[in-house]
Amino acid sequence: ITNPQNYFRGNVAAGSDGYGFWFRMRSKPDGASFSTKETVCPKWMPLAEFDGNTAHSSDKYGLRIFEEWFPGPIEHACKKQWWRGSNTAHTARLTNFLAYKNGMKGAIATVFGNIQFDNFVVADNGAGPNAHVTNGKDHGGGVEFTNNRDSRRPTDMPISDMPGLHNSLVVARTVEGQVGTAGYWPKPGRGIRGLITQSPKGITDRCMLGVTNVTFHGFTGGSYFALEACGKCKDDQGAASTYFQQITMRGAGLDEKYAIAKWTWPHQGVFVDTDGSLLGETCDSSGCSSVSDATFVAENGLLRDSECKVVTSVQNIGGRVCNPGIRHRRVMIDNVRPRTERYYDLRVWQVDDTGACPKNEYNISICKMEIPYSKFNNEGHSFHVITGRTYDLEIGSAYRTDYQKFRVLGLENMETKDYIILKTRYTQVMNHFKVNSDNKENSVPSASALVSSSEHASFYYDRGAPEYNPAHNATETVMSLFVSGRSRSHMTVHPNECPEGGCSVYDGTEGRNGTFQWSQDQTWLNCTSCFPNEQQREEKVQSGYWNPRQADEVFIPAGMKVVVDLSTPTLRSLHIQGELEFSRTVSPNDFTLNADYILVDAGNFTIGTAEEPYTRQAAVKLHGTRADPFQPIQAWTLGGKILSAINGGRISIHGLDAGKRWSKMEPASAGASEITLDEAVSW
Repeated sequence: ITNPQNYFRGNVAAGSDGYGFWFRMRSKPDGASFSTKETVCPKWMPLAEFDGNTAHSSDKYGLRIFEEWFPGPIEHACKKQWWRGSNTAHTARLTNFLAYKNGMKGAIATVFGNIQFDNFVVADNGAGPNAHVTNGKDHGGGVEFTNNRDSRRPTDMPISDMPGLHNSLVVARTVEGQVGTAGYWPKPGRGIRGLITQSPKGITDRCMLGVTNVTFHGFTGGSYFALEACGKCKDDQGAASTYFQQITMRGAGLDEKYAIAKWTWPHQGVFVDTDGSLLGETCDSSGCSSVSDATFVAENGLLRDSECKVVTSVQNIGGRVCNPGIRHRRVMIDNVRPRTERYYDLRVWQVDDTGACPKNEYNISICKMEIPYSKFNNEGHSFHVITGRTYDLEIGSAYRTDYQKFRVLGLENMETKDYIILKTRYTQVMNHFKVNSDNKENSVPSASALVSSSEHASFYYDRGAPEYNPAHNATETVMSLFVSGRSRSHMTVHPNECPEGGCSVYDGTEGRNGTFQWSQDQTWLNCTSCFPNEQQREEKVQSGYWNPRQADEVFIPAGMKVVVDLSTPTLRSLHIQGELEFSRTVSPNDFTLNADYILVDAGNFTIGTAEEPYTRQAAVKLHGTRADPFQPIQAWTLGGKILSAINGGRISIHGLDAGKRWSKMEPASAGASEITLDEAVSW
């Protein structure tokens, strides 16, 4: 079927090597109808009628919509505006369809817009001998909706108006279904699912799916489950929501416990039980009742036991049922910088004041989850969180690494109350943030104002007020980003250590000329330009002791030459615009220069030259760690543990010539305590 503007009534397709009915909608007609390409655009055209048709005994699918179909108003079809079909007036309803004994699935829609399967009866599908080759998992079964694109907001419309499956019957197996080539029950490695939902082709797609007034019969576990989220996904994709209403679940017998779902990985999907019919009635000594607005999700570390429970009245393997009012929303993080850090897990966590989450090594109750990287998630990470809450995001490497850039996308349109606040923490103090085009220190006056403003992409950062990080027992600055419940717009976050004009380099205002010994008090006395840190400089003024001490920031201005004649304390930083040289005469004859980082900025750092090698023992020991903050220099973000020359600076380190650096050895027996070399060496 290549043009939906036709009427298909009462047809039977049987015994096909592929599909019974195939809706193959192209952007332009091909074959004999190619000449109509300017006025006929099937991919965006509405359906005339598909009613009362039957497909059975096909090798793959009874009904297939592939590759794409976005039905909309005929007058806009050739404008290729798929979102114009996102209203009930242009819903393509395929009605009164019967599909049985098809090898893989009774019906499948791959990439589609506002399409409903209405009054379908599907039975005994999915157990044939053959299957398509797919890159992800692919179970057999009744109906699959792979990737819906719809610009509407699911919370603004009745579920009966959503794309999806409505007023239908899905049967796992019958006695007749186990006969013939369709009766491979089950084929090894393949499960049978009643409804397979939402495997978004790109997580950036808008998507929704509704299921109303559907009966699932005979799904009792083992290979048979009524529902499967993200049926064609690779591992760790998914997190899309499907909405259920008026659902009936029946086992093969009256006393059998029906099987709702079998979850394969965390964040695979979200099933929203809007009226309690998916879970059904739960009974105790006081009677039986159903609970509406619960959600079915896979087990994951962000769930609290008090809110999301294992329910034993149904089979929900690897999953939990969350209390009414707990609403989940899909989020994705991609475009992470530094680029090399994107391949690590994304660590998502939340402090729990109720004590329902496990306690970490610092005795803090934290729910947390490591979200694996997947190249299929836009080279990023996909997950879902509970709305109305705050979550911390951090790069999951072994060391704390600040984000240099990241993007938030893949959001679902929901209600105002379904906001999320995402926190990122920084060991380096940032000057300002750029969120999309908003380039400033803050967009709201306080963190508490984020919720009251309700402005998507608003943020707050106070560089002067570090917060305690309970996950790492450290103190860091925090940026809080507001994700509106009613927006799905992407947000690119770019932290900036420097002002817009770039970071300045401290050059001193009271330089001193000449050559000085590090160990001499007069070298440092009243040298205000030698100590750029205002607090440290003030301490020296008050104490009268000016020599460099542990954690000092030391600056050697242009015109000043300092000779290192002792082992130094561990400096926070050493910034050289003048000269620094290791002594060749003072005893003892070995020194260690200790600092977190050393920056030679248009100056000279010398431990011997090529013409005059250094003949003593010399060591430069860098103590910086990834967790240490650092001062960015001009356009460079160099790190917290460096020996670097910039702006024409020169580092010269030359020791004695060691001569030949390797030599062959004579054969040695096992256990020998000496070896003999072929020639003499100096080492």
